[in-house]
Amino acid sequence: TAIGEYEKVVSQHPINVFTIPSLLRIGEIQAIKLRREEDAIATYNRIASEYPDSTVQVTKALQRAGKLYEKSKEYEEAIAQYMVVHEKYPGTEGALVSLEKCAVIYEKKIKRKDKADEKINNIEYEYTVNQSIIIPINVEQFEKSKIYEYDLIRSPENMCVSDEGVIH
Repeated sequence: TAIGEYEKVVSQHPINVFTIPSLLRIGEIQAIKLRREEDAIATYNRIASEYPDSTVQVTKALQRAGKLYEKSKEYEEAIAQYMVVHEKYPGTEGALVSLEKCAVIYEKKIKRKDKADEKINNIEYEYTVNQSIIIPINVEQFEKSKIYEYDLIRSPENMCVSDEGVIH
């Protein structure tokens, strides 16, 4: 099986350029092809626990796990996954996107505008000092953006405002 082949790569080369991508692919197969979301989440969390120094790939894995929880309407679990990214990798774009995803869940799914506002305030407080990061104007614009649907991709139609107040 494909999973067996990827597992072979991982077991034979536990620290290799192909290891984490192989685990990510296993998670994708488990989630999409086999509909075994719990196994995929476990695979994504395995990446986080075994390769914590691989910030971008761990962020991607944890956000994929969060998305699977969202899909199954386990919103508190999704928020917990996203918050792990924020707590373990503060100041990164992945942490920013994770906070944004939490805000969307709180406002749109759980209907807790107060918690959504709290996350937006966290974003404003934590990320306005970093001028290289662009902050979405509000939850609605973030939800419509490509960031929400895809892993860490910013698109031209994603209207954002920088800390200088310039709309991008």
